[in-house]
Formats: sequence, structure tokens, C-alpha cells
Amino acid sequence: LEILYLLSMVDPHENKFKMSILPRSQVLLAKRAAGFLEKNMDRPVSIAELSRECGASQTYLQTSVKAVYGMTVASYIRLLKMQKAASLLINSEKSIIHIGSDLGYENASKFSAAFAKIMGETPSEYRKNHSVK
Repeated sequence: LEILYLLSMVDPHENKFKMSILPRSQVLLAKRAAGFLEKNMDRPVSIAELSRECGASQTYLQTSVKAVYGMTVASYIRLLKMQKAASLLINSEKSIIHIGSDLGYENASKFSAAFAKIMGETPSEYRKNHSVK
């Protein structure tokens, strides 16, 4: 899903692809951060906590995530949560409120707004339009 999301943002008619080679340490740090975030989606994770967990400065962590994933840490966290929510919406019978709560949202309307901003549909529309019938 992550790759498809990122590819959907690329305009095939623009030829602005730049080859960049990232240091292995940056890629590994970003992947370590992503793994920690995936395991802790049920609660808020601060950049300070994430940097401590990954053993890197906040600045280097933010730079690494931006270089590898093309977005800020906060944007990446939201994307991960919404991808997980999308999967739960079509592959489970959990209520929308329960899914939002599982992903650390205390308020159903904030979860719905965040989901719609990322996915382009409200959670209920997404479930209706993407569930296998």
C-alpha cells in the first residue's frame, strides 16, 4: 500500500526524477523508525521518543525519514495509521469508532476527518466502496 500511495503521487509526464544515493545508515534508521511506529500505532509517539528508541538525534531522524519516505515523521505516522485503518475497515467487522480508538484517536470525528484527508473518503464511505461483497 505504501508503494502504491507514493507512486500515485508521481506524474508520469514529468521527467523530474533525480537519482539520489542515501547513506545506508539513513535508510536503516528510517526503517527502524517505521518498524517502531508500526508496532506502536495504538498510541501517540513523539519525535523525541522515536529518536531515543532509534538511537539518533531528532534532526537526523527527521532528515532520514524525509529522505527515505518523502514526508515528515508526523505525515508518515498519519499515513501508517490510515493505511492500517483502511485495512481494518475492509478486512474486519470492527466499528469505525473501535478502529479509530485502536489507532490512538480518542474522538471518532477527529479520526474520520484525518482518514478522509488522507484517503479521500470517510471511513464509512471507504468501507462501503472497498469491501468485497
